[in-house]
Amino acid sequence: MAGPVGVLAAKPDADATATAVLDRVSPSTDAQASYIAFEISFALHPDEPSNLAQLYLLADTPSDWDLWAVDEATRPGCDATGEDLFCSFGSIDADDPAIELTVVYKLGTDTGNVSVPFLFNTTGVAGDPKGRSHGDAYPAPASVIVENDKNFGASYPQAVGDVISDSTALSRNNPQYTKVFSPAEDIIVTVGEDESLAECQALFGGCFGQASVLNVANGLPFAGGFQAEVGYNLIRPQAQIVHFFDPGVTDPETGLGYEELGSCGSTPVAPCASVTTSDGKTIVTVYLLQNGKIFGH
Repeated sequence: MAGPVGVLAAKPDADATATAVLDRVSPSTDAQASYIAFEISFALHPDEPSNLAQLYLLADTPSDWDLWAVDEATRPGCDATGEDLFCSFGSIDADDPAIELTVVYKLGTDTGNVSVPFLFNTTGVAGDPKGRSHGDAYPAPASVIVENDKNFGASYPQAVGDVISDSTALSRNNPQYTKVFSPAEDIIVTVGEDESLAECQALFGGCFGQASVLNVANGLPFAGGFQAEVGYNLIRPQAQIVHFFDPGVTDPETGLGYEELGSCGSTPVAPCASVTTSDGKTIVTVYLLQNGKIFGH
């Protein structure tokens, strides 16, 4: 006599996403740590009739990385003190607001395309590769390119003053570097160089080096300013420094899309610049209020 036939309930419809805050990021070095964050979200569809009795989030930390923090979680339940991410969110209903959180990792020295296997599920254990595990699973893998480029630096700093820089080893093959001292934690910072001097040459004579390109918090202004540094593999003791704003941004007093940076003096007040030379190098320290490009002339 045949026994009762079990009926498997349909998996509730839900949206699970994870996205890196940067498409590419720099590896950590002996001189500076680098970080990356992933913005993660989960919500049942509004018209979903079923609920989830229990929801978990898991992710194995990539080799050479460290799980650093869980920030801005809209629901408690995450533990970032272990080697791998583990969250237990309790039951989820369709009318519950989306669960959102930011997971931060400290990068190692390895480079390449790195994927993080974020997985929401109802069991709290990693999925069975053969699909035999019970419960519902909602994979949300995310990836980022860890790029070792002497003309590019990027991170999601975790402390005020964290350094974000491209290669500071000045040489004929690396004639310039750009460095930012982060004015805040949990912001996007990227630096690099652009070989084109067109913007500078259109207005000034004697433009030299490359354009140092700064992105601090995607253009968010900082009232107290932030410090950056540009190093040149040449001597320019009389260099004048000009800061071009991001496209569409103008100086509220002059209406111009750039500002010439005066000397900082003994007490720097943004915007300003100081120039020093030593051992065939020129080091320019600037204090700025916002993003843009730095040129010497």
